[in-house]
Amino acid sequence: MMQAKHLMIASLIVTVIVYWAGLDGPFLLDDLANLGPVQQWAHGRASWHEAVFGNYSGALGRPVSMASFLLTAGPLGNDPFTFKLGNLLTHVPAAGSYGR
Repeated sequence: MMQAKHLMIASLIVTVIVYWAGLDGPFLLDDLANLGPVQQWAHGRASWHEAVFGNYSGALGRPVSMASFLLTAGPLGNDPFTFKLGNLLTHVPAAGSYGR
């Protein structure tokens, strides 16, 4: 059991190290299209409701993802590094809690 825990911790550390290099890169692929409502909200051109529920990608529009982007952009800014760091800080602990 302890060996599995050490392996998980090592995997999470390696994941952070590998992804850290890409945090300061630009938005890619569909990032700009999906983050458009959040960008509008950050510049005062949309309400939080429009930002959270104004994304039409996928069948449900990704309101949980959009809300998490608002929580990131509000206090930390809306540049690519901030969103990518927020994403990493959300997913690494989630992966670490897997199997508990």
